[in-house]
Amino acid sequence: MKLQIVHITDRGLPNQERVQLSTLQEVNLAHYVALLTRYLTPAGVANGNLSAFWFPSTLVKPGDQIVLYSGSGTRTSKVETNGSSTHLFYWGLPNVVWADPSSCVVLIEGGNWVTSQ
Repeated sequence: MKLQIVHITDRGLPNQERVQLSTLQEVNLAHYVALLTRYLTPAGVANGNLSAFWFPSTLVKPGDQIVLYSGSGTRTSKVETNGSSTHLFYWGLPNVVWADPSSCVVLIEGGNWVTSQ
């Protein structure tokens, strides 16, 4: 995995809650999907009807930060003083989703996919 989940910040706060990711290697974010789920056990998460956010095609470099807000907003990127970039994305969900401490994000890396006809 070329990204890592850093943490979920401001759980339950409308238009503020977000998951923060860090880039370990250069990669196109189009290969990543974030799933909204919850812990069933300390090592297991729920499956089934999961909300998904498929990142748009964006080339990120090692050290870049990726921030995915649960609410609405405008996608932006900015260069930091250290030369890395911070990329802001918005899931567009109508309600907070990480207020419950058992709620979590699963990040999936996939290089191959097909669509139905």
